Amino acid sequence: MLNEHGLAGIDAVLHTLRGVELSRMPQVEGTMLSAGCAGSLYFRWIESSYGPVKRHIGVEFYTPKPDDLPPGVEWVKSTVADMQGVEDSSVELVYSGQNFEHLFGDDAVGFLLESRRVLPPGGWLVIDSPNREITAALTWTMPEHTIEFTPSEAADLVTLAGFDVTSIRGLWLCREPATGELYPRWSEEGSPLPAEEIARRAAMASFHPDYSFIWWLEAGRADREPDVAALRARHAEIFAQAWPERRNRLLSAVGERSHEDGREIVSVPAGIPGCPLFGPYMPFSPGHYRATFTLRRRGKAASRGRLAVLDIADGQGNVLVQHPLRAGDLRPGEWTQASIECDVAELTWGGQFRVNCTGAAAIDVIVGVEVEETGTSVAPSALRDSAG
Repeated sequence: MLNEHGLAGIDAVLHTLRGVELSRMPQVEGTMLSAGCAGSLYFRWIESSYGPVKRHIGVEFYTPKPDDLPPGVEWVKSTVADMQGVEDSSVELVYSGQNFEHLFGDDAVGFLLESRRVLPPGGWLVIDSPNREITAALTWTMPEHTIEFTPSEAADLVTLAGFDVTSIRGLWLCREPATGELYPRWSEEGSPLPAEEIARRAAMASFHPDYSFIWWLEAGRADREPDVAALRARHAEIFAQAWPERRNRLLSAVGERSHEDGREIVSVPAGIPGCPLFGPYMPFSPGHYRATFTLRRRGKAASRGRLAVLDIADGQGNVLVQHPLRAGDLRPGEWTQASIECDVAELTWGGQFRVNCTGAAAIDVIVGVEVEETGTSVAPSALRDSAG
């Protein structure tokens, strides 16, 4: 069953929990700014959960301006890193709902600095976003996400940007605090969870943001100036750690996973076609990509034809480049690295690096891909400059 927003299961639960947190946000009498807002339904959700807002500014770059904006809403077509048209100290509350994890390049830093500019001292910044400690453990991915942040990383960045963090809460427990047991986002089979378990995981999450799927952060604008150099350095440090992990959230449609010599591998028997590795459904910004996989053939091949095909695909599933591997390319019992590379002309979400087995031989693949990016704008400029 779908709710009024067309959501079901865990998505409906998360939407409800976020609405509850909205109702607890600091109340303002004047202007609220939403950083990233998709459609008129967004503003109606804010009003139904938070209450009416005298003036509501929506800053959005990728989504077209709706024709049916509610009264009191102003639409600013801009990135959240450059809130052009919004005056200094003119906003009482900045809310970034499930948007921080979408930002790439220097936009995360720019957003925090712009938020401080448009807020007066004591103004509120509120952010909610997925927790990378959980998304990585679940191998969960969203095509438009760049990197997610942990609660402590988010607090570091917000503090360096000139805010005082007043609260960090969790939404939807995914790891048991007492035992460390990892839970799936929803039930394994996709069936509803018992009502008592939904209530328990929702209530417990508030006290354990590190173990929750989503964190909710509230901060007040401080009088001190932001430490811009330290902010950029900390963001680059986080990105350098998180982006390689993000690029390796790979799934398997065929084969069995196991461990060998400390490495995770997926083994596909002969006669079974399909993808032992695909994903990670990541943003491809324009530039050059080179992906390297490590494979091994087990035993004889049924033919001298294709044993596997490597490819890079965009977010629409269009194959940008592919490279076949034949019997002579993979010696029995030996690990072999094979690379594929291409140019991406325009920004696309949900890009993939894939291995496709034909079934002509038994194939092992190390779970992981080494990715080299040249000329792309996903990483912060500090990292791009050092790489260049």
